[in-house]
Amino acid sequence: MQAPKRGDLALAAGIALINMALYALTAAPGLTWAHSGADGGDLIAAAMNWGVPHPSGYPTYCLLSRLWAVLPLGSIARRFNLFSSVCAASSAGLLYDLLHHSLCSQGRGARASRLLAAVVALTWASGRTLWSQALITEVYSLGILLVMVTLWLAARIDSMSPVQEWLLVGIAVGVGIGAHLTNLWLVPTCAILLWPFRDRRKVLAAVLGGLVGLAVFAYIPLAASADPPVSWGDAHSWRGFWWLVSGRLYQGYVFSLPLSALPLRLGAWLQDWSAQFSPIGLALALLGLWDMLRRHERRWAWGTLSLALCSTVYALGYDTSDSYVYLMPCYAATAIWLAHGMGYALDEVLQATPPTRKRAAGWTMLALAICLPLVNIVRLYPQLDISRDTEAAVWLADVTARLPDHALVISGRDDHTFSLAYGQFVEGNRPDLIVVDGELWAYDWYRQQLARLHPGFWQSQGAPHPMDETPPVDLVDLVRETLAHRPVYLLSARSELTDAFATTPSRGLMALSDPRDDGG
Repeated sequence: MQAPKRGDLALAAGIALINMALYALTAAPGLTWAHSGADGGDLIAAAMNWGVPHPSGYPTYCLLSRLWAVLPLGSIARRFNLFSSVCAASSAGLLYDLLHHSLCSQGRGARASRLLAAVVALTWASGRTLWSQALITEVYSLGILLVMVTLWLAARIDSMSPVQEWLLVGIAVGVGIGAHLTNLWLVPTCAILLWPFRDRRKVLAAVLGGLVGLAVFAYIPLAASADPPVSWGDAHSWRGFWWLVSGRLYQGYVFSLPLSALPLRLGAWLQDWSAQFSPIGLALALLGLWDMLRRHERRWAWGTLSLALCSTVYALGYDTSDSYVYLMPCYAATAIWLAHGMGYALDEVLQATPPTRKRAAGWTMLALAICLPLVNIVRLYPQLDISRDTEAAVWLADVTARLPDHALVISGRDDHTFSLAYGQFVEGNRPDLIVVDGELWAYDWYRQQLARLHPGFWQSQGAPHPMDETPPVDLVDLVRETLAHRPVYLLSARSELTDAFATTPSRGLMALSDPRDDGG
């Protein structure tokens, strides 16, 4: 693998730092629900307690973010937000070096290659989707960074590459899957990029590397065996482990979008795809893909097209409102096409320009290209800036201040459940509260986890062996038994509970009481 030159490494680092500054200025100051960030509380609480968050467990994220959180960079939530910023900014630096290497290999001058690569990397980093995910606690910035690491490694492998580099590609894929399961799309992508497989040793090295990378999933049963306060799915058993890492809880969303909604989803995707790069940028990207297909860049054309198609089909069929985040690999592929499209357009303009005006024409084209990231920043900064967002923190402080001592709190929304988990298990706030997620209550592993966390609670209800007894399966029975010992509150309405109990609303909280106690 040809080592990058020192000057190019400095430029790549500079691009990463520029974007890091942009992200740090606009990132949330603490816990946030903005930009589809409701999962943040669960991820932070799990990582800080060496626990297991919601499916698929995200072992790569838990390990790396927990190490990053050692740095004294403000509140714990702020540190995790900045971890996303670092990952997203680093992806831009890697994209720059990948594109510079690719453009230089086509015979373009070093200066033009650097400028084109820098413009595209800045355009990628200032796109709405990546920028929004760089400001919150989520797994997607790390996931796309590992996509970029894999592509960067693959870009520097040629027919004479040592076996060790194929091993590194495999490791990057395996570790990337540990960041998010959708990084599985890298498997067909790398198969195309590394074709033909003439040397069996290299193929075996790549497979071995993948297995080594996937070993990161060993974190999940090891963490679960210690009974941390956040531990989804009883993952220390094989059955629970597979339930978690296969994402079975969310499999009902996969390709479940009704056909009647597909035209609207397609329109939204095309609009978002165009907005990431501007209509002109998207046209140049498609031109670049065509140019790659007709030149000697067919492997990269088909490999990146495979990555784009896999992520797009999955995102289109995934029936949730935040499925747009799964399109980031498609946008990464588009950024690669954009660099080649800009290079092709620049070549065509220079060929049609008289020799005396070539220099002026080249600089004019590059000045126009720089408008792509600048327009993105000017247009999106006010929309994406959440540096003053305190909604989640204010809600958490208000709710925990108003709940009475030792209350049972029943939540029906991820943002509420996960925020309370952050408050209890990270900030140490209100450990006396028993928080129950009504949607998870049906799962045995969840009830048993609560029994381990609050053994005294079940004992107070007469359970002879609180660590062994499973709480009532029916949520109504739970509330009815609990009301005799402690207050019960709802954070959002649940029909089975509001029908069975009297409710007293108070600023977003609903106190439950048994109507029989009032003679009802």
